[in-house]
Amino acid sequence: MAPFTRPETVLKRAEELVAVNQHTAALQSLQEMFTSKRFRSTPLASLEPIMLRFVELCVTLRKGRTAKEGLLQYKNISQNTNVQSIEVVLRRFLALAEEKVVEAKAKADALHPAGDEAAKEDGDGVEDLEASETPESILLSAVSSDQSRDRTDRAIVTPWLKFLWEAYRTVLDTLRNNARLEILYQQIATQAFQFCLTYTRKTEFRRLSELLRSHLANVAKYAHQTHSINLTDADTLQRALDTRFAQLSAAVELELWQEAFRSVEDIHQLLTMAKKAPRPAMMAGYYEKLTRIFLVAENHLFHAAAYARYYALARSTVKTDEDHQRLAGFVLLSALAVPVHAASGDDNVKATSRLSALLNLQKVPSRGALLKEALSRNVLKRVSPSLRALYSHLEVDFHPLSICSSVAPIIAEIASNEETAKYVKPLQHVILTRLFEQLAQVYETVEIGHVLDLVKPLGNFGEKEIEKFVIGACATGGLSVRVDHVKKSITFLEDVFSPRAAAIAALGDDDVPKLQATPAELVRNQLSRLAATLQASLATVKPETLDAAAEAQKAAFARAVASVEDERKAYLHRRAILARRRELAEELTARREREDSAARAARARAAAAEESKRQAEESKRREAERIRKELEQVRIDEARKLAQSLAEKSGLKVDVNDVDSLDTNKLVQLQVEHLEKEKSQLTERLRVTFKRLDHLERAFRREERPLLAADYERQQKEDRAVHQQAVAQKRADARAAHERDIATKKRLARVVPEYEAFRAELEARRGDEYRQRKEAAERKIAEEKEKKKQRILAERAAEQAAQEERERRAAEEEEHERLAEEARLAAEEERIAEEKRKVEEIEARRAKEAEEAAKRRAEREAERAKLDEIAKRQREREEEAERRQAEIRAQRQKQTGSVWSRPGAGGAAAPAASPTPRAGAGAPAPGSWREREAAKAAAAAAAAADGLSAEASPASSQPATPPPTAGAYRPPGATGAYRPPGATGGAYRPPGANGAYRAPIGSERPSPSGSPAPPAERQAPAAAAPATDDDGFQPARSAAQKWTRGASRAAGRGGDRPGW
Repeated sequence: MAPFTRPETVLKRAEELVAVNQHTAALQSLQEMFTSKRFRSTPLASLEPIMLRFVELCVTLRKGRTAKEGLLQYKNISQNTNVQSIEVVLRRFLALAEEKVVEAKAKADALHPAGDEAAKEDGDGVEDLEASETPESILLSAVSSDQSRDRTDRAIVTPWLKFLWEAYRTVLDTLRNNARLEILYQQIATQAFQFCLTYTRKTEFRRLSELLRSHLANVAKYAHQTHSINLTDADTLQRALDTRFAQLSAAVELELWQEAFRSVEDIHQLLTMAKKAPRPAMMAGYYEKLTRIFLVAENHLFHAAAYARYYALARSTVKTDEDHQRLAGFVLLSALAVPVHAASGDDNVKATSRLSALLNLQKVPSRGALLKEALSRNVLKRVSPSLRALYSHLEVDFHPLSICSSVAPIIAEIASNEETAKYVKPLQHVILTRLFEQLAQVYETVEIGHVLDLVKPLGNFGEKEIEKFVIGACATGGLSVRVDHVKKSITFLEDVFSPRAAAIAALGDDDVPKLQATPAELVRNQLSRLAATLQASLATVKPETLDAAAEAQKAAFARAVASVEDERKAYLHRRAILARRRELAEELTARREREDSAARAARARAAAAEESKRQAEESKRREAERIRKELEQVRIDEARKLAQSLAEKSGLKVDVNDVDSLDTNKLVQLQVEHLEKEKSQLTERLRVTFKRLDHLERAFRREERPLLAADYERQQKEDRAVHQQAVAQKRADARAAHERDIATKKRLARVVPEYEAFRAELEARRGDEYRQRKEAAERKIAEEKEKKKQRILAERAAEQAAQEERERRAAEEEEHERLAEEARLAAEEERIAEEKRKVEEIEARRAKEAEEAAKRRAEREAERAKLDEIAKRQREREEEAERRQAEIRAQRQKQTGSVWSRPGAGGAAAPAASPTPRAGAGAPAPGSWREREAAKAAAAAAAAADGLSAEASPASSQPATPPPTAGAYRPPGATGAYRPPGATGGAYRPPGANGAYRAPIGSERPSPSGSPAPPAERQAPAAAAPATDDDGFQPARSAAQKWTRGASRAAGRGGDRPGW
């Protein structure tokens, strides 16, 4: 099946598989859908029928684990949208499981209809449904041949009971800790209790109680989830209490008293969390169950306390006086049956405190308190006269010598009643305790025989029973005696200074009727009696002391009255302080709880995120591992199948169990080699066989050739004899058949006239019948033809009308299409017109842009002409500057005889021969751009000064100049150097141009080597030379000036590199 298929297809496929009795394959096909990634996005309306069919197949095949996985996934999908869907599926699952149990039970009853009634109790033979079958039971079932009811139940009923129990656990685990499924959870839990009661499943009830208890304990753990249970909600808590009360009732009915007590503890824990008290009827049932639990535990004190609480709630609901009298009788009997002396100790104190909390009692109850409470509720008036007399004998008119004979009839009456018979033994112990207490007050030593005579009316109490009772009373601290077996006597010990005697004297022990004061009481009250006697004597002898004491008492009362208001204010102040402290403590506790809960929730969310991430990674890893294993398994299976087929068909020896060596390619290669080998062997065998048969056939023919003629003659003779014999036999048979036919003809000739007459009569009768039927058939055919004709005409008319209707509709559709086409053509024309308008706008825009471009082109041409004019003037200026430079060089050559001289030639005159350098030319290059800009500004100022001085000389006196040197920038079509607007001196040479920037001629330049300025005769020609034109541009220097400037710079740098 594909990873995901439509739900309808999956269900249809499952139904087809079920129809052919393939339930396992159908369940597998449905289960594969749950593993698909798109399962969560499938609508619930499509998933619900699939889930119903899924649970049916799970029940049929008893696949509890598979059902649990599917139900959990379906719950996760449906709990947010449709809770009723999961409820329908779960109820269907349980109903099917219960039906299977009922069917199995009916089948077992049918096999053993007359079996023992005790054997029909389901589950009696199996204590634990989850326990596996032991080897002993398997062996016993194998060797035993009798089919008893127990064997039948184990084989038929028990498996379905086990599955039903697993179904209840699965459903409860699915519904746990979900607020939206809480009501269904409670109902299923109640059904599970009923299951345990119906089939008497005590072990399963214990497990069910533990399961519900664990679910309740995990409520706080899953509090951060979306639909978590909130026990602070009153309705939620009430539902939890209802479930626990049902659990308590089921435990009591199953007589599982330990589970019942644990259920009581669970109920008490929930009651402490409840903000409002539960219903009185519910609490009455709670106390009634506690009475039964305490009675079974033989805890008569708390049994009486539970009956008192139950009577306080149930007396208002009792309808008849008889029921009221019965309930009051139980209350009084339970209180009278409480032992007089209870065991003491730390463990007993803790246990009694815990049980008192379960009964919502503020303090530990006692026998006297319970009797007083019963009397305060007028129980004594409502009970029967016999119980009233029993109370009088035990608590009011107790006499040790006649008590046993007085209460013996009452005890017998109580024992005769099945409900009250359980109180006989504790009442006898109470009577014996009272008897020995009274005997201890009167006697010091009493014979055992006398005691046996006193208790004889109560029943068969022997010496051993009395001794056992006395020892038990001594162990609990009720008596202090010594038994003398030699003298057959009991001695009562009385230590007036013992702790027990002091405690009894201090408390007064009002529960014990006293005949006289004990020695311990006499010793304890001796000083108080002496003080009372002395006080009476003082009042008689000196009466004024009484007046002084009275005055002192009045003064004390006055002081108390005066200070009462201050003490009240101080008390109110202290109470306000304590209340404020309590509020602050509660706020601090609440804040801490909120912080702790927030921290726990954060940790839980982080843990959940980490766990989900881990689970996702683990699922991915498992999925990859599963795919890898499946592919490997498929490869191994294919290789094994191929190996088996090779071994079976071709006899190739392949180890099928050797998985590692099984490779499909290798097996195919082995198969090919084996087939080739077999083919060659077969060819060889065929060749040998053909050759052998050929030689054999040649030998046969050679040997038979001489024998063929004799055999031919013998065959002819045999054939001739056989033919003659066959012809003779045929003639004899034909003659005998002819004779038989002649005899038959003679015998039948006598009946021919009768046959002819009967035939004629039959043909006449059949002819009339044939003619009648033919006429009826012809009439029917005519009617049918007429009906068919009418039907055909009606059909043709209807067809013609339909054709006309179709033509009319076709015409209407054509008209509609024509109108639509016209509308479309109109819209198309409008679109074409709009496009044409847009094209015209674009062409107009383009024409406008062309005009603007032509205008800009004309402006550029004008500007280019202007630039050409400027370049022409610049070229003329450069020519004029070259001419002047040539004249200067000629004058200098005339004066010095050489343009330049090498350093060192002429000795001291060498420094003077160097031209005057420009200012700052020999200094190191400035380090910053500000220094460089300052140097440029100074050079520009010097050039401006030289230009002003050069304008004084007339331009006409300058000779012609040679053509301009290369290196200056010239625009396209220009013949002179370009000068930017506003320039005041110096020819512009861009970087990389042929030629360097020339400073104005005549500017002051210090010597690079720090030599003094050249003499006046050297400076005169430079000063006399014209510097610039009126445009501020300087002429280019000559080659000698360039070389001299480079030499001076090199000298200033130490002569480490050449100049220009």
